Amino acid sequence: MGASSTSSNSSSTAVSSATSATTVGTTTTGVTTTTVNVPSSVLNNTCTAIISGTITTLLYLSNVAAFSYTYYQYSYVAISTSTIMMLALRQDPNYWCLDDISVTENGVQLWQNGGFEQSPLTQYYTYCNPNGASSSGIISTACPHSGSYNFYDGSVTYSDYLSQSFSTVVGSTYNISFWLANQGGGPDSFLVLIGTVPSNGTINHCINVIIELSFATFILNIVGDSRQ
Repeated sequence: MGASSTSSNSSSTAVSSATSATTVGTTTTGVTTTTVNVPSSVLNNTCTAIISGTITTLLYLSNVAAFSYTYYQYSYVAISTSTIMMLALRQDPNYWCLDDISVTENGVQLWQNGGFEQSPLTQYYTYCNPNGASSSGIISTACPHSGSYNFYDGSVTYSDYLSQSFSTVVGSTYNISFWLANQGGGPDSFLVLIGTVPSNGTINHCINVIIELSFATFILNIVGDSRQ
């Protein structure tokens, strides 16, 4: 479990939410814009510092009630030849269940061990905790969506960050999906970021939060911003 102190810093971020697909840069009926306070400590810390360029937030959930396995699906247009996706999980009173992460391009699977069927966790994933805590999350048989295993995380106060990088072609579209369940109420948060693997060690913390949506299957098309 993580440390017991909390940070009150936060940033107000515009978020587009919808019950169906939405594409950045176009007008789609049924889309509304709200403001969500995303803690600065979650977006900008020693863990997220490994992502450079424009960072896109695919999903941010905060203090949501328990829900059963839900499917999340996105399309992402690559802006770099090397891309990194990061997932941050915090669940103070209970646990998140995460399974079947997938990143494909033309049917080719790029994400390794997305079903968490192979151990140890760090064979394919990079783990980080901004407070320097040991990982609360484990590969577990507690609540698999498919197969025998899933990722099971109940980090307290500070999120556990999991990341993996993969080669991409600039301008190509990548299909991203995963299954997520929440076994309890808040305090909790779940964050998914995607961005560029640093080439020269220079970090640019530019956060684009696109959508927040709980308890529903949806598709999100994201066009990366190539401005550096």
